[in-house]
Amino acid sequence: MKEVLIVDDFTPTLESIKSYLSSEYSGKIKIRIAENGLEATDILNENEIDLVVTDIGMPIMDGLDLLAYMSKKHPEIPVIIMTSFGTPQIEERLKKFKAFLYLEKPFDIKELEGKILEGLKAETEEHIRGFSLPSFLQLIQMEAKTCTLKVQYDGNKAVLYFKNGALIGAKAPNKVGTEAALEILSLEKAEIDIDGKCRKIEPTIDTPLHYLLLESARILDEKNKERAEINIMQDEIEKEIEKEIFSLLNSNNPDTDEILSEGQNLQ
Repeated sequence: MKEVLIVDDFTPTLESIKSYLSSEYSGKIKIRIAENGLEATDILNENEIDLVVTDIGMPIMDGLDLLAYMSKKHPEIPVIIMTSFGTPQIEERLKKFKAFLYLEKPFDIKELEGKILEGLKAETEEHIRGFSLPSFLQLIQMEAKTCTLKVQYDGNKAVLYFKNGALIGAKAPNKVGTEAALEILSLEKAEIDIDGKCRKIEPTIDTPLHYLLLESARILDEKNKERAEINIMQDEIEKEIEKEIFSLLNSNNPDTDEILSEGQNLQ
């Protein structure tokens, strides 16, 4: 049985969603509910959750803080975002950056039902797994959030500064400003922590976030191409070594053992 966690601070909405889905998918989908992100973290840690549906604006621990927590503890769980501040343009951007599924409030229960089924199918087919840092930053922009985002990756620490949803500064090892932002945004995996205050006063970045995300996506594509080329070269070298070894094994060369030993040392 699949388990879906729905997080929203409006109790009547939670109860009506749970009642409907539990009735429609009895024995197939188990619905769990939480009224804020903190309650959700307890449920996530105590149960095998297959999909999270969460609002953004909530007391105690909001949706962005919950997503930051999930980036560290449960990065594999697909997420559906419910928000009142979305636009078709923002939804298209989130899709472009392999983001969460997205649902704009107010919505019909059938819309939510369809998104949940889509999310569970994606989880099964491994099309959507957790979320990316670019998509998370899109949400910060969409919610016009002021915060300091602490990012950890490969043993390194970096920081992004947001004021009213705009990226105004960045720091990474030996880099600051736009250069640091591009390095951070092109990360494939990262853990996130949110400080609810912007710890930077003077802006050092004036490039819109959207353009930085596009450029970081280009940089990431180049990195992936370079990796692919290196892997191809390594495969070709290994094949040549295997051919040489096979040829030596089938020859009558008295020095075969010595040559094979040298070949193994090269590998």
